[in-house]
Amino acid sequence: MKARIFLATLAAASLLSASAFAGGSNTSLTGQFGVGNIAVVGQGAGPGSKNFSGIAQVGFFNGAGVTQIAVHGGTNTSGVLQVGAGNVSVTNQIAW
Repeated sequence: MKARIFLATLAAASLLSASAFAGGSNTSLTGQFGVGNIAVVGQGAGPGSKNFSGIAQVGFFNGAGVTQIAVHGGTNTSGVLQVGAGNVSVTNQIAW
């Protein structure tokens, strides 16, 4: 339960921080198989910047949160793979 609350808070912060940036490229791919899995991605890219996030979850009640902010031509790449039950992953990236 604490992990889900944390991921919800991360999602809100990601959306608020990402909304200030525009003009870059943001890509997110998510695949989930099982029950109760949660994935949250917040991305913000300035001009000439790129973010890519991939999340794959297989199992039950896994949670993954990714926040990526890229400015000044920076690039972020993130990959998360979770297999099993009750796994939690949080990734924060800032590129200049």
